[in-house]
Amino acid sequence: SFLGVNISTAESKFGGSSAYFDGSGDVLKTSSSSNLTLGTGDFTIEFWWRPDDLSTSTDSGWRSLIATNNYFVSGSFAVYQQGAGLYVYRGTGSTSSLIMSDTSVFSAGTWANIVWTRSSGTNYLFADGVVAATASDGFDATGDGIWMGANYYNNANSGNGRYFAKGYMDNIRITKGVARYTSNFSVPTAAFPAFESKEGKRLVVNANESIELES
Repeated sequence: SFLGVNISTAESKFGGSSAYFDGSGDVLKTSSSSNLTLGTGDFTIEFWWRPDDLSTSTDSGWRSLIATNNYFVSGSFAVYQQGAGLYVYRGTGSTSSLIMSDTSVFSAGTWANIVWTRSSGTNYLFADGVVAATASDGFDATGDGIWMGANYYNNANSGNGRYFAKGYMDNIRITKGVARYTSNFSVPTAAFPAFESKEGKRLVVNANESIELES
C-alpha cells in the first residue's frame, strides 16, 4: 500500500516516473507474506535511489530505505542511509547489529543503484555495480512484510519513523532464493521486466507504476 507516497514524473530512472518520498512520513509497504520471508537462504534486494537531500539534522540523519516490519525483532533487517553512507543492519531482539556498510555511496541529485545479496551466508553490498562491502552473516530473515521509506519500529514507538528524506526510488526488486550478483556487474540499463522465468520470488515495482509479487 502507498501511505503518502506519490508517483512523480519529475524524476525517474526508467519509464518516465518513480516513487517520490517527501520526508514527512511517506511509506510504501507490503502485507505479511511467506514470499517475503527470506529465511537463511540466498536473496537479492535491489533498487535505484535518488536523494534530494543528505541532511543529518533529523534523528542523526538515519533514513530507512528498505526495512522489515517490526524492526529490532530477531530476523528483521533494514537498509539505511546516513549522509553519503549506506548501512545494512539486522535486528537482534532488543537492538540491532551492523552487518556491513559503505560511507561514500551517495550524492544529492544523483541516481544510485543499490544491491544487497546473500550467497551461502556471505553478504555483498553493491553501489553502482561495484562491491562496496562483504560480511559473513546467515541470520534467519523472518521479517513480517517489507517497508520502503520508513522504519516500522520507530514509526510505531517514537513517531519519527526515520523517514526517507526527500527523494525518489525506482525499479525495486526483491528476489527470494537467488543471489543475482556476487561480483562486480554492469548495472541495468532498462527497467526490470514484470515477469521473468527465473527461480525465486520477486517484488517488482514497474515503470508503469504497478507492483507485482511474482512466483
